[in-house]
Amino acid sequence: MKPGPNFSKVLGLSLVFLLSTQALYSGETSPAEPRYTVSPKLPAKLGDEKGYVRVEAKINRFGQVTSVRSISSSNNDLVDSCLDAMVRWKFEPAKKGGKPIASTVVQPFEFNIGTVSLAKKKDPFTQAPHAYKRTAPKLEDRYLNINGNVSFRVSLNSEGGITNIALKESTHPELVEPTRQALEKWKFSPSIEQGKAVPSKVLVPFAFKASVQTRNKTVNNAYALNKVDVEPTIISKHEPILPVALEKEQGLAWLMLYIDEYGYVAQTDTLKSTSKEMSRLATAAVSQWKYKPAIKKGRNVPSKLAVPFRSQGGLLVSQLPADKRAKPIQKKSPKLPASLSDISGYVRVLLELDEKGNVVRASARESSHTQLDDLAIQAAEKWKFKPAQRDGEPVASSLILPFIFGKS
Repeated sequence: MKPGPNFSKVLGLSLVFLLSTQALYSGETSPAEPRYTVSPKLPAKLGDEKGYVRVEAKINRFGQVTSVRSISSSNNDLVDSCLDAMVRWKFEPAKKGGKPIASTVVQPFEFNIGTVSLAKKKDPFTQAPHAYKRTAPKLEDRYLNINGNVSFRVSLNSEGGITNIALKESTHPELVEPTRQALEKWKFSPSIEQGKAVPSKVLVPFAFKASVQTRNKTVNNAYALNKVDVEPTIISKHEPILPVALEKEQGLAWLMLYIDEYGYVAQTDTLKSTSKEMSRLATAAVSQWKYKPAIKKGRNVPSKLAVPFRSQGGLLVSQLPADKRAKPIQKKSPKLPASLSDISGYVRVLLELDEKGNVVRASARESSHTQLDDLAIQAAEKWKFKPAQRDGEPVASSLILPFIFGKS
């Protein structure tokens, strides 16, 4: 085992899991409350930054974030990470008279030398826990080109000692165990409320970035596809569903992927793009991909290939753009049983269509209530489409189909 990337390349931030949303109300009986959060992912250079960002988010009656904006900040460099995180949050919607309604919330993000707090201070003496001793994960050589993230939920006692570590999310399973081992060596100051140390929970996200040396080695030695005996083949592929606030983003991006001899995407270059946002979203997606590496003369070698990305029906897909999108010609609505008739919610179903417009696969990618998933999938499987076309020929395609349950 060799040390992983320099600690300046591996960022671990402790994110205080004391959520306190300041809602702006107009007579609601209960505020919107977060039920799924995503921590800000800062570049390494901002890992020890001090400052704040206040984000205003509009929440629809299903608890989805439909738009976000920064209303104040001490450092503009912190803003984008907070907005990117907030747009992916899910809420229990605000309610009036027991019925869900749209609302607006303001969420504070407080940065304090490696700690990000989401909690509103209860008094001037409130202090969030922060990590005063951090250890960088050590990675095997084959993992040094990974660009990804791992996040843990950590429970702390009133002395700041770690009592439990639970995985929250990870882009690469390979990163989990070495990151956990490093986190076990961290030291935290306790949370202080009203002058007393109290137990708390924190989110600790780690951001991994390929070192310059290993990345340049891959780029400089990458073979074009026509120079290898066996081309790289995809093993795992992440085509993300776009947040509601971004699902109307339209465009196309062509990326050049540099794949190392272990099958990881070491670097991406934008060849052309209709917008910076499309390029950013596509780059974030391919960083999670894994390939069976190219082979030349019987050994694994680095390679490079161009991949097109486009937004389609709320999904970011790695396909050539169709001249005409698939259009529904037969629809089926879900039937709610009596036991679920009072539920208001949504399910966003990923549909994969063949070149004849038939649904070959349907899966729930996001929903407000898991008990609605099967109902939406069963209905979606009965839909029929006029197929997408490219150069006048029918082609396979994918799209996100939203189902809304309940009355407005």
